[in-house]
Amino acid sequence: MLRSLIIPIVLLTCNLAMSQLPELKDYNVIWNTQSKNSSESMPVGGGDIGLNVWVEDNVIYAYFSRSGTFDEHNTFLKLGRLKLELTPNPFTQGDGFKQELVLEDGYVKIEQNGVEVKFWVDVFQPVIHIDVVGKDKIEAQLSYENWRYKDKPVKGRANNANSYKWAPQGDIITYADSIKFKKEGVLFYHRNRPHTVFDVAVKQQGLENYKHAMMNPLKELTFGGFIYGDNFSPHETYYGVYRDADFKGFTLKSNEPSKWHTLKVQLFTKQTDELKTWKTALFSQVKAYKKSSKNAKKNSVGWWNDFWDRSFIYTKKRASHLKDTVYQIGQNYQLFRYMLGTNAYGQYPTKFNGGLYTYDPYYVDSTFTFSPDFRNWGGGTMTAQNQRLVYFPMLKSGDFDMMKSQFKFYMRMLKNAELRSQVYWNHKGASFTEQIENYGLPNPSEYGWKRPVDYDPGMQYNAWLEYQWDTVLEFCKMMLDQYYYAGLNVEPYIEFVLSSLRFFDEHYQYLARKRGAKTFDANGDLIIYPGSAAETYKMSTNANATISGLKVIIKKVLDLPTSWVSENNRNYLRELNDRIPPLSFRQLEGHKVLSPAKSWERINNTEVPQLYPVYPWGIYGLGKADLEIAQNTWKYDPDARRFRSHIGWKQSNIFAARMGMTQQASKYIKLKLANSGRRFPSFWGPGFDWVPDHNWGGSAMIGLQEMLMQETAGKILLFPAWPKQWDVHFKLHAKNQTVVEAKIENGKVEILSVKPKERKDDIINLYNMTIEQKLKLNYQ
Repeated sequence: MLRSLIIPIVLLTCNLAMSQLPELKDYNVIWNTQSKNSSESMPVGGGDIGLNVWVEDNVIYAYFSRSGTFDEHNTFLKLGRLKLELTPNPFTQGDGFKQELVLEDGYVKIEQNGVEVKFWVDVFQPVIHIDVVGKDKIEAQLSYENWRYKDKPVKGRANNANSYKWAPQGDIITYADSIKFKKEGVLFYHRNRPHTVFDVAVKQQGLENYKHAMMNPLKELTFGGFIYGDNFSPHETYYGVYRDADFKGFTLKSNEPSKWHTLKVQLFTKQTDELKTWKTALFSQVKAYKKSSKNAKKNSVGWWNDFWDRSFIYTKKRASHLKDTVYQIGQNYQLFRYMLGTNAYGQYPTKFNGGLYTYDPYYVDSTFTFSPDFRNWGGGTMTAQNQRLVYFPMLKSGDFDMMKSQFKFYMRMLKNAELRSQVYWNHKGASFTEQIENYGLPNPSEYGWKRPVDYDPGMQYNAWLEYQWDTVLEFCKMMLDQYYYAGLNVEPYIEFVLSSLRFFDEHYQYLARKRGAKTFDANGDLIIYPGSAAETYKMSTNANATISGLKVIIKKVLDLPTSWVSENNRNYLRELNDRIPPLSFRQLEGHKVLSPAKSWERINNTEVPQLYPVYPWGIYGLGKADLEIAQNTWKYDPDARRFRSHIGWKQSNIFAARMGMTQQASKYIKLKLANSGRRFPSFWGPGFDWVPDHNWGGSAMIGLQEMLMQETAGKILLFPAWPKQWDVHFKLHAKNQTVVEAKIENGKVEILSVKPKERKDDIINLYNMTIEQKLKLNYQ
């Protein structure tokens, strides 16, 4: 009996082990049981809208969010919760429940007992669609549930969701939304009151005389929408409690049973002088959409199909049929990229601390009994080092159109950032801080309410953030790389980049003159002191991360077409380049290594900026001189060793991949892209921030891309840190408008496509190289 059982099992294993690499459809998330609560929700979205969809106690729920919905206190408010009930209820009897995220077409499907419900979002118009189809006629009712139906005080740690954080100024109130039945639907909106945190910050930071000229994204901002359906009418209102938030519900009910129901949520966000103007514009859009939406689903599905064709990474461990950590690497890469794709065209960038997909905070931390609007580290507050990790992977995935929201965010703030330099220090250049509000000023609590009287008013009085200016250079790099990767016109960004560079030049000359008679050091170089190497090495002199960024950005600007950068600006940049100090090194255990800076006073966090010359700045890496110095920094720097991790924004996987260290890169990528431990596999976190942790996912994407493809001096290096036991099929983007598709299957490397064809001569396959052989590569 035992022998007869063994034979089919072995045959099955062999057949599965020989199966092909996964395809996109294999990565669809499928659940065959209902969820326990909102933490077991599934993301779906498009354009700039995201929904968390789940089925609980035989009822379908969905939180929904849209980019840019900031209230008076800069809380990133959800727009509400939808509740869909069907009669007869298909989810109460029998087996066959299925909830599936269909990646290829970008929608969520729920089905059981002959009823199918689809949630999808129009990529090109801000409209949520709910389609219900049954084999028999059913009744449907859709309720809109809102926990902001009345004013509610915000107490204690709940303020971490807004810009006051731990230091609220007086009583903080989340003001009531306006909600009512209107005609055949539900109208809901939040309009910001006249006094906002912008006004508080401007006064705090001594800029009231300039407020009239400053960009203010919160003033007269109204956001909300209209819920309606074909053959639906208002039915009832009710009250209830979900988890820790009491709410009021507004129900629409189908006028009669039908085999087909369709409901829509039309969203609208705009700053308007009068509320009437906003309402008129919303209903004009509703009317127009009813007439023009015939091909909306087809067009949205087409967008998602193109999105997946543009780039992908599918992975599998050789001779394994299990959905193990190597399988999870490919699946979770795709799932997280899907989440990023749902805010492709947001007015604001995808936030590092949850994006569009936060849920009831109790299920992240049971002591956080707050509303569903909660997320740690603020709503309209952006932490630059975290945000960069969300957007850097979009270069190699070819998602250039999705990067514009991050660039526009900075471009809108440029004049306010320049104003800071002019008012506080009487010099030019844009002063962008690390924790920055969506209006371009430091977060008021990070700026500090209890400050010495004579402290520099342009500075944040904050041990972590003081003198940390240089992350803006990474966004400059992304802007300029639009040209180097895709050939796009980056001329509109030149003013921004030049202003960001000029700040460092003028500010550190200004500080030197305040200290003494000499502006430069003995070599004629800038003295970048006080500075900061990330948030970790504080009160630094000549931080290597800052120096690397300045050098790289200047070169990238000088290499642009001459018509985009004037000769005067080119001459200025050449002069600036000549006075940037050199990188600093030190000896550790007899080895030359990169130093965080020339000197520093204390260690405040756990980043590893001594390796920023490796990533993002690419001064050291495969095929470049002195790679061993960078590798020795990884090996012998005690801080670099003790700060290694896969959690949150940690970049150990990226550094290892960039240096061709396959064993270390694979170790950390397996940890980074392993299932999250939550029901949806890529809802990682909270890490150092919140759930789902988007800088966790972004840094994971970057690392996986770097394991597969890097570039040096015009050469495209394939599989620079790829383990021999892993199969893979990928399509990634390189510089000079190049797209590479290749795979490894059963140990065989196959380059499937290189476009344009002439770039195939630049391909170098590193798959079988040892680390010693990689060290000897030099293409400079």
